Amino acid sequence: MKFSVSYKSKYKNKADEIKCPINQLGLIVKNYPDKRFNVVMTPDITMEKAIEQLKLIPSDYTVECSNIRTMQSLIAGGHKAYLKYPVTDWETFSNLLSMNVSDIYIDGPLGFQCGVIAEAPLNGTLIRVSPTVSANAALSTSDNANSFFIRPEDLHVYEPAIDIIDFNVDDVDKEEALFSIYTRGTFDFSLDQLVSEVHIPVMNYMIQDDFAKIRYNCCQVCKVPKRSCHHCDNSLHLANSLHTYLKASD
Repeated sequence: MKFSVSYKSKYKNKADEIKCPINQLGLIVKNYPDKRFNVVMTPDITMEKAIEQLKLIPSDYTVECSNIRTMQSLIAGGHKAYLKYPVTDWETFSNLLSMNVSDIYIDGPLGFQCGVIAEAPLNGTLIRVSPTVSANAALSTSDNANSFFIRPEDLHVYEPAIDIIDFNVDDVDKEEALFSIYTRGTFDFSLDQLVSEVHIPVMNYMIQDDFAKIRYNCCQVCKVPKRSCHHCDNSLHLANSLHTYLKASD
């Protein structure tokens, strides 16, 4: 599993991929020639100028596009590109695969079908996620124990399906903190301090080891009408109960 960081991050040397606006490529590429580059298209740059800038990269790269036509034009010209928005359904996922995108950013229900993704014929397309930010979960202000997120302790569970961890935050200090936490693989504080959309204060280190193993390919049936699953809620409530019990026993 690889990590992506901003070109402003102090962890550029340690990361596998550097995300950089296309108009800032020159010096960054020169100083980090062996990294994979995630080149962010900006609306003020023409396709001709973009292609000229991409020639500066001596190593692997992809272009993050917010416009499907731009993405298609780059791919048709032999360049690697992908859509910056998270994909949550199989139809969009399949359509992007058929366009030969370099990466697919998943969220929501697809994050709970990683067993299927791991066995899918992706033909080199990389799967990327943001472990603490979910566009789907952000729509709710209630408890989101069953939304998609990945704890640092659970990265190994997702290794077969996910290629790149992209923190997808604009604050460089926050990204650096997340990089440190996820590369260390532990977080000993309340989960909602790491994943704000969860809205449940629960000590992360008290959550049981099977938490992610079930979520990995559960298909998020808890969201399906007339289906039921309480694994996530029960796991977090159990963790809270254990924490309360241990505190009372001190």
